Amino acid sequence: NNITFSSEFITLLIYVYISDKFELIGNIEDVLQPKYFNSRNRHNWDKLYLVNKDISNEFDFISFTNDLEFRLNDRIEETYSFNFKSYLINFFISKKIEIMSSIAFVSENILNNEFGIYLDIDDNIIFKRNSLKQAYEYAYEALNLLGKPSKVSDITRKIEELHLDYETNDAKVKASLKRQNGFIPIGRTSIFGLKEWENELENFKGGTIRSIVFEYLEKLKEPKHISDIAKYVLNYRPDTYERSILDNLKADETGTFIFLKNSTIGLSLKKYDQLFLELNQIEFQITKSWEERFNDLTNFIGLNNRLPFSSFCNDEEIRLYRWYKVQQGKIKIGNLDYEKCNLLNNILYQFDIKSKNI
Repeated sequence: NNITFSSEFITLLIYVYISDKFELIGNIEDVLQPKYFNSRNRHNWDKLYLVNKDISNEFDFISFTNDLEFRLNDRIEETYSFNFKSYLINFFISKKIEIMSSIAFVSENILNNEFGIYLDIDDNIIFKRNSLKQAYEYAYEALNLLGKPSKVSDITRKIEELHLDYETNDAKVKASLKRQNGFIPIGRTSIFGLKEWENELENFKGGTIRSIVFEYLEKLKEPKHISDIAKYVLNYRPDTYERSILDNLKADETGTFIFLKNSTIGLSLKKYDQLFLELNQIEFQITKSWEERFNDLTNFIGLNNRLPFSSFCNDEEIRLYRWYKVQQGKIKIGNLDYEKCNLLNNILYQFDIKSKNI
């Protein structure tokens, strides 16, 4: 009568005559009336399959397809894969492994026709990532390829180089460089590394000088001499030096560190033997030679490109300001030797400050 039947309807007709030996796999309503049936709690079938009962009695094809549906609809943050046959074992009913080849053949057809998924050359089923890549993942990829602690601007440029269509900027990248995302700051200069590098790279440690010193002292029962502390810190921050480390710790306003006799330093949260007495405010100020103070001044100018201020700064800078003012006064009254006058004036001339009388 020139009537055209769909292959699915023909499959159903054939099943009626061979149902004693074959199982109909699939949901008839899903296939023949797709506009009326659409379940959210299971797989909605596109086709019907006739499977020999010797196979269908040994394998749960419904659970197999529902599990695939659940996995594919779930949020997949990272692509992952299973060996296909190993995955199928989860749905065996009687563990009759000898019919694995037949089950795998039918299951692969369902996998192809229902989900559009194909096995790779190693017979793995791959569940590809279905979520958008987040900002921190771009930064992580870029920093990992840079392979060393890097400035935010360098990380941004690397991201732009790798992903031409991805719009970002330094502010967006810096906001994503959080510890919970696997990043760690290096000092206070907007340089970042990967937390995992602490276990992979020799002499790498994130954080500030204070956090490194805190970690070092926290493990010890007794306070340590500043020289020992500096030796430890220099392993991770080779560009610093002992005096700078000491000044850094003294400038801490949290009360984390305590300064003891014989230039030893400890943590306020620890209780030490009475042998280590905390310095009072007078003892705390270490008397330095003229040469040491001059070196402090030149180091300060080198780092800040200015002379010390007398207010709105830390105590060490104020002491340095008072010292060089005292030296200026000594030059004016002729109470400083010729060599020291020259050294000091060479510094002061950079800022058009002249102290004559030499």
